[in-house]
Amino acid sequence: MNLKPAFLCILCLCFFAAGCTRKGCTDPSSLTYDAKATLDDGSCVYSADQVLGNFVARDTTYTYNQDGTLAQSVSQNGFVISKISKDKLLLQNYNTCSEVYATASKTSMVITGSKDGCFNGTNFICTIKDGGTVLVYAYNVNNFNPFGADYVKGVATKQP
Repeated sequence: MNLKPAFLCILCLCFFAAGCTRKGCTDPSSLTYDAKATLDDGSCVYSADQVLGNFVARDTTYTYNQDGTLAQSVSQNGFVISKISKDKLLLQNYNTCSEVYATASKTSMVITGSKDGCFNGTNFICTIKDGGTVLVYAYNVNNFNPFGADYVKGVATKQP
């Protein structure tokens, strides 16, 4: 009995089966999704990944005074963004809060809550720029100022 043809047939089948596997990111919600990939290789990158790290923020707070004038104050602080899950973020030591929760898309970030309700901002808008190295944001402050709504504008830059 000649085993050579059977061996060649099995070898060809193995080669064909191995050639059908394409490695890549198989998660459609990832920024690096590969529709042709059939085997996930761990290369998926999510929107939240681009903003992870240490940031220094420069905030300008605008406050309405009793006489209707607008006062400005500038502050600088640092905060850290880490990932809770593939689309959920944790901002630590942001403003006066120990923990602020957010989600991110490719171009923006949204505050979803905070520990003990300490973040008192509303209408939070954050644009992600330069691949996540710069965050430009603005929000209203709920401090019940009877002379007008206070608001904050800021820029945060990722540190190396």
